[in-house]
Amino acid sequence: MVNLSAAAFCVNRLMVGAMEVALHSLFRATPQLRKVYILHEDLSDLFCRSLVERFSRRQLCFKKFDLSQFFELRPLHGDYTTYGKLLIPELVSQEDRLVIYLDADLVVNTDLNTALMGVEVGPSFFAVNAGKAETSLDWHLYRDCGIEPGQLVFNAGVLIFDCPQCRRSKMHASALELGRRYAKRLLSADQPLFNLLFSQCRGYLPKKLNIEVTPATRKLSEASDGIYHFVGSPKPWDFCAPLLHPNYTIFDRAMKAAGIGLGQVRGRISLRQVLRTIRIGRSYWMCLKSLKLRSRLSGSV
Repeated sequence: MVNLSAAAFCVNRLMVGAMEVALHSLFRATPQLRKVYILHEDLSDLFCRSLVERFSRRQLCFKKFDLSQFFELRPLHGDYTTYGKLLIPELVSQEDRLVIYLDADLVVNTDLNTALMGVEVGPSFFAVNAGKAETSLDWHLYRDCGIEPGQLVFNAGVLIFDCPQCRRSKMHASALELGRRYAKRLLSADQPLFNLLFSQCRGYLPKKLNIEVTPATRKLSEASDGIYHFVGSPKPWDFCAPLLHPNYTIFDRAMKAAGIGLGQVRGRISLRQVLRTIRIGRSYWMCLKSLKLRSRLSGSV
């Protein structure tokens, strides 16, 4: 049975407010989990100390990563932070074996230890299947790499690494080599790299551990047992999102439980933040239109 050693987040300054909500929901739902790694490039010492004080009963381990090695690859909306998860097995302590990675834009509403009962150790990598390769944004790359249209692929928002196995297999180096080969074609940044590396040799996590909630998802009457992952834009904390996002209440409940205000999650509004929101929103809606068209065409064959 999978027995988690720790959790990990990869963040930059724009993500820390949402991460605090995710972190609080994680500890609230899984009180036995004591250790969390926060991988970052630019967090201030003052912020790190304040987070340690806030979660004083837990062990927070801050690790700086070097993202310059990924600058040849295609960024995600102009940002390289997402590639940091490839470094998790190398940056955690040697004694930490099974580490769960969580995106910052999610709410944990399930005890992870209970949810992972029945999942057996063995594979070096675990993920939640999201759908068929032919309906994914990176389908053309998958096709050219030999992946069949009906093969299941996954979203990289929730992952589990068997860190010693990943180190032995040189996962980081393999991903970097693959990334350089297809640098301009990584529409979802690190996600296709993980899918290509582990297309035939991964463990499967329960679907409830990565419930994708987009701005187009119908309003859910109640947040049930699972991890709610806010994919696309606007995020629940973005401008006007309380009015535009149909499932804002799920995030709002988690935010209030954490004792954090919406202004604190957003942080100081900057031009970079506004431009990022516009880029993500435009990219998401274009992707949605493309996938709907592709699904319609495949259904008519």
